Amino acid sequence: CTWNKRRDETSEVSFFAAEQSNFYVNNSVESTEWVVDSGSSSHMTNSEDLLKMSKDMDLQVKVAKKGSKIDICKVGEIDTEKFRMSKVMYSPELCTNLLSVSAVVRNDGEVRYTKSGVKIVKDGKQLVKGKHEANGLFTVNLKCDKNEKSFFVENSNNAENWHQRLGHLSIDYMKKLCKIS
Repeated sequence: CTWNKRRDETSEVSFFAAEQSNFYVNNSVESTEWVVDSGSSSHMTNSEDLLKMSKDMDLQVKVAKKGSKIDICKVGEIDTEKFRMSKVMYSPELCTNLLSVSAVVRNDGEVRYTKSGVKIVKDGKQLVKGKHEANGLFTVNLKCDKNEKSFFVENSNNAENWHQRLGHLSIDYMKKLCKIS
């Protein structure tokens, strides 16, 4: 590679590099409803696209209906606006997302119920507030990062990077490429 020998000629191709980019990940956010469940030992979701760093799982979990079980397909993490939930189980069979009181307490959080709603608190700071539904359930809306990726660009002014990205293209050919672009 003759790049290092002709480093002084890179200024002519720098405008090309400045117009190109490095890629960064931008996650989209979705507001999802969660039922605060004192009977669930783990957080559970029916939305696979909320899971990050998930692992396939082949597990059955007992549910409230006598003798019934649901299949757990994956376990992963979910990032919300205020906190991260770990060891979240995914099952497409669930009809709603479950926020486990037991899991909150295991992670030094508190769940406070009132007539009008519910609060999730940690270290004296309210993380999320929910409501008491007419059907008797307590629910919270969490803004969760979806596991969808989109890319956006950041300007880069480094001709040497483009020399490498273009398969060690010579300075002369990089200059020609700049002229035709």
